[in-house]
Amino acid sequence: MRYILQIGEETIYMTRIGIIGAGSLGRYHALCWRALGVEVAAVYDVVPEAAQRMAAATGATACDSIVDVIGRVDVLDVITPPLAHHEATIAGLREGKPVICEKPIARNMEHALDMARTAKATGVPLFIAHVVRFWPQFAHIHDQIAAGAIGAPGIYRSGRLGSYPRWGSWFADEEMSGGVLVDVMIHDFDFARWCMGDVARLYVRRAHWPGPMEGKHSFAVLRFKSGAVGHIEGSWDRPPRQFQTYVEVVGDGGLLSVHSDAEKPIRASLHSGEPVVFETPLEQDPYLAELRHFMECIETGATPRVTVHDALAALQLSLAGMESAQTGRPVTVAPLEV
Repeated sequence: MRYILQIGEETIYMTRIGIIGAGSLGRYHALCWRALGVEVAAVYDVVPEAAQRMAAATGATACDSIVDVIGRVDVLDVITPPLAHHEATIAGLREGKPVICEKPIARNMEHALDMARTAKATGVPLFIAHVVRFWPQFAHIHDQIAAGAIGAPGIYRSGRLGSYPRWGSWFADEEMSGGVLVDVMIHDFDFARWCMGDVARLYVRRAHWPGPMEGKHSFAVLRFKSGAVGHIEGSWDRPPRQFQTYVEVVGDGGLLSVHSDAEKPIRASLHSGEPVVFETPLEQDPYLAELRHFMECIETGATPRVTVHDALAALQLSLAGMESAQTGRPVTVAPLEV
């Protein structure tokens, strides 16, 4: 597979990916790239041994700096802790290399806006990997709402509930990860906006209990600009290796829902009592679909399913949620100025 980037009259054939961050998700991205027929050419990690292990597994070159990776590749895939997204992304954009960056776009709004403005100023594509938009069941829920299947949506509920992440010590440091509100609930903030539109204000409460099985839980109440209401919960409170997620959207015409533990992935019912008939989406790897989509956008210049503005708005909601949790007061969401 060869992907093409057109810059003026110049056609560049892109087949080489550089990965920044050789943790568990970085390793999975590498597998996806290889499945897509794209060469993983270079890798960098602050832990040299991690980069060397990925390089040995993929045939890539283990580099000793981000700059070295950028000089060897056509596209940069940034999969580091959020606080490090800014440095690698800015470096790639300034060298004219399209960047795919894991969510959240950054740990703070200052870094995120700088990334967005640099992409705009350079004209180099920047894609933020909000993978929930590529889960087939969730994408189908969105498409059904957009098609008017349940009328005007008025109530949104979702949750993302898992165990405390043990595969990276940085998750425990909120300055790096943002905790549950930034690492976990940002998925649902993004999906809620995709289905329901912009959020006007939100209010968050959270709990934390220390111990051998440390737990964290946050609960957000949202008012959308449309007048609709919603609530989102996120947790690191489950026993090890447990995870579940759900979404329920109620409109004036009926209800759509999806639950990871349900036998049928999507349920629908209408107030009219009419039978609901639509095909259950085929199972597909969302990470593979996401990366394929981004590369197709680079090739064709199409608008991605997740825009930089979407990523900024999702981060804004997560940070507003942290502010609300700290102050105990609701937060009005200001217009984004990029």
